[in-house]
Amino acid sequence: MVMGRCHAVHGLTAGLLISNAAPLLDLPMDVKTALVLGGITAGAAIAPDLDHPGATASRSLGVISALGSAVVRTISANVYQHTRTVKDRNNADGHRGLTHTVPGAIGLGVFFGAIPAIAGMWGATPGTWATMVVIWLFLVWALRALPPKHSAGRDYATAFVLTGASYLALRETYSDGMPVLIGACVAFGAVVHSLGDALTDYGSPLAWPKTVKGERWYSCGLPTPMRFKAGKDVENKFVFPLSVVIAFVALLGVIPGALPHIGNAVASLWA
Repeated sequence: MVMGRCHAVHGLTAGLLISNAAPLLDLPMDVKTALVLGGITAGAAIAPDLDHPGATASRSLGVISALGSAVVRTISANVYQHTRTVKDRNNADGHRGLTHTVPGAIGLGVFFGAIPAIAGMWGATPGTWATMVVIWLFLVWALRALPPKHSAGRDYATAFVLTGASYLALRETYSDGMPVLIGACVAFGAVVHSLGDALTDYGSPLAWPKTVKGERWYSCGLPTPMRFKAGKDVENKFVFPLSVVIAFVALLGVIPGALPHIGNAVASLWA
C-alpha cells in the first residue's frame, strides 16, 4: 500500500478541493473552512487502513484504535468471505477489503458524519463537541502519518490546538450541514486512499461489488507496467514530492488572489 504520508497529502488536496462545495450546505467557502476540511480529509485518507493492525490509523490511539481496527477487520473479513468468487484470492484478515471499496468509503462517511448529527439532536452544544472530537481524531491520524515524526503525545497536543482553531473558524458559521460535509470529506478521503493504492503493484478493489474477470475483489489499478512498489524510490522520489506540490497549488487555489499573484510573479521573473 502507498505510505501513510502520501495518503495524507492526497487527502489534504481532496479536502481543499471539496471545500468548494461548502456553500451548498450554507457554509462559507473561505480559507479557514478549506483548511478545516483539508485536515479532516487528510486524516480520512488514513482511515481505510484500519483493516490492518499495523497501520497508522490502527496504532494511533493505543487500545482504542486497536479495538476499532479489530472490529473493522472482522467485518471486512466476513464480507470478503461471503462475497468472494472461486477466482478471488483468500483473504482471511480482511486487509484491502471492504474499507478499500467505494461502498465501504461511503459507509465510513456515514458513520463519522452520523456522530455529530446524532449528538446535535440533543442540542447545539453536544453537536459542537461531537464535531470537535471527530475533527481531533482525523487530525491525529493525519499528523501521525505526515513528516516530521513526533511522539504520540506531541501529535495529540498539536491536534488539540488545531481543533481549537477549527472551533474558532467554524463557530460563527456552523450549520446543520456540517455533519453532512464531514461525512462527505471522510468518504471522499477514503476513496482517495484507494485510488492511491491503485497506483501500486497490488491495486485496490474499487470495482466491488461488480465482478471483473470472474473476481468480485479484483484489484483495479494502472496497467501493470506502470504500477510501482509502495515505499520504494518511485514513491519516495517522485510520487510524494509531486503530491506535495499539487497540495500546495490546491492550497493557493483557495486563497483569494493567490494564484494570479504567484503567476504574475513567476511571469515577471521569467521576463
